[in-house]
Amino acid sequence: MLHVILFRRILLLAALFAAPPVCLASQLYTTSLHESLLGTPMGSIRKMGTLTAPDFEAVCILHPYQDRLDISGELAARVNVHLAKVEYSSDEGHFAFVFVRKQGIETERIKRSQKLDFFGNRKLPAAISDAVPHNFSQEDCVSGPSAAIVKIRFDDRTYVLFGQAP
Repeated sequence: MLHVILFRRILLLAALFAAPPVCLASQLYTTSLHESLLGTPMGSIRKMGTLTAPDFEAVCILHPYQDRLDISGELAARVNVHLAKVEYSSDEGHFAFVFVRKQGIETERIKRSQKLDFFGNRKLPAAISDAVPHNFSQEDCVSGPSAAIVKIRFDDRTYVLFGQAP
């Protein structure tokens, strides 16, 4: 009987030591992209693979109120089927990155705030266009390792531009 009690206590201790890293891993993953975006320096190109797990085939961006991609092509069709299947719904308070991986598609919603917002693919005002590196182009979907972001400051808000860079 003493062996059974001792064995149970050892199992409990082992579970307590193993549980926090497992639980925290999922919490860190869901907040790490947001934290990485907040920590990105202004005006420099950051590859998406350095901000999150780099095992993606493509990355797309969903603007606030955008529930599907408005572009054509096989990639957009695949993403739109996934978004419809999971009944993805956007609102004014969020933008999202869509990561296309071999094992599936994952959507990472980012809460908009004064510290982090999405500028969209509209024309950049002249006051900030010089702050964006010339080898960066804004896109809705980017394949492979060329997916990147640039962070800019405009009208007392910090914005993320999404696109590609060599």
